[in-house]
Amino acid sequence: MDFREVYARYPERYHALVSAEDVDGNLLHALRDVLGARPGHVVDVGAGTGRVSRLLLELGAKVTAIEPEAAMLALAQHLLADPAREGRIEFARADGRALPLADGVANAAVAGWVFGHLRYWEDQWQEQVRRALSEMDRVVASGGDVIVIETLGTARLQPGAPNERLDEYYAWLEAEGFERRQFATDYGFANAEAAATNLEFFFGAETAACIRNNGWARVPEWTGLWARRKSSRTP
Repeated sequence: MDFREVYARYPERYHALVSAEDVDGNLLHALRDVLGARPGHVVDVGAGTGRVSRLLLELGAKVTAIEPEAAMLALAQHLLADPAREGRIEFARADGRALPLADGVANAAVAGWVFGHLRYWEDQWQEQVRRALSEMDRVVASGGDVIVIETLGTARLQPGAPNERLDEYYAWLEAEGFERRQFATDYGFANAEAAATNLEFFFGAETAACIRNNGWARVPEWTGLWARRKSSRTP
């Protein structure tokens, strides 16, 4: 199934899947390491159903969640609706390559599992990713952080780019001045069959077979976080 079809037609199933990821909370710790104890205003680019936005709120940030797919954005708004968060999160439907925000309004910007898709969907992917990164740089104030989060492998025992295309993209990010952190974000399910069924929806039959063969209720998952300080790249 094409990921674009998943995002447009099955946001609830997608959210159920990602909600089972990172059973140890390592992504939250990694974001705190980069953003610090007082993150300020953070733009979540390609927010999906609000997974990263929720973590940023937990860190005490004020969040602007940007998502181009209407179904994903609607679910994020529903899931994150809470009177206690009033004034701390705003939503906008927009593409990450044209953020509807003024220059320098944020302390940081995060794009979680977004630009890796452009590596497949766009022939001139470097140009398109650079355009999106330039938009993140534009809305972040001097000294702020630009963060990209991507996969380093599902149902594998060691971290690494899942294929040559993503390996090329990750190397390109690092050549652009981003520093990589990597850590486990394992999925947790009640049993191996539940794990295989849920992950097959997004990752396909080969991944499901690997999970069943290994009897994994806890499925290995690896994540990379690439960070760049704006002041090191732009005046």
